[in-house]
Amino acid sequence: DGRFTLQPWRDIFALRNWWRPLWNTILLASIVGVTSTLTGFMFAYAMRRMAFPFKGFFRGLALLPIITPPFLLGLAAILLFGRNGLVTAGVFGIRTSAIFGLPGLVLTQTLSEMPIAFLVIGGMLGSLDLTLEEASATMGATPRQSFRRVIWPLMRPGLANSFLLAFMGSILGIVLAG
Repeated sequence: DGRFTLQPWRDIFALRNWWRPLWNTILLASIVGVTSTLTGFMFAYAMRRMAFPFKGFFRGLALLPIITPPFLLGLAAILLFGRNGLVTAGVFGIRTSAIFGLPGLVLTQTLSEMPIAFLVIGGMLGSLDLTLEEASATMGATPRQSFRRVIWPLMRPGLANSFLLAFMGSILGIVLAG
């Protein structure tokens, strides 16, 4: 009749296991936040700090999931890793349905959220002052020590931002798909 009511929420909380979908959503979003932040960091660090050929191609590959339709990653995961997938059944001869559970969701959502992490972390890495690393090296620090004591503390806000964006993007993807 068009009146505002809280009855749908009462119905949800009256269910016996109302918390289970909430817990699964938070678990999936947390895993996706961590994995997409780590892969985005690795891509961004490689793009900003390493010299290798075809850098533009790999940058485009990292950004490709932004412009592809959302269902394309899921379809590609099923065709590659599904029960009769090209990789699972074709290469390894394994017939598994694991891609249809949590591993498949983590894979596809990580691939879809990683470009955002890549852009955020790449921007942070680009804004870091290289003289800090040079000063660290001049004072006798190894590259690993410079990373741990100089780059890592400066990158933490960008990594936290990247994690939160991936976490919220994952939850939004779950809500819109459900």
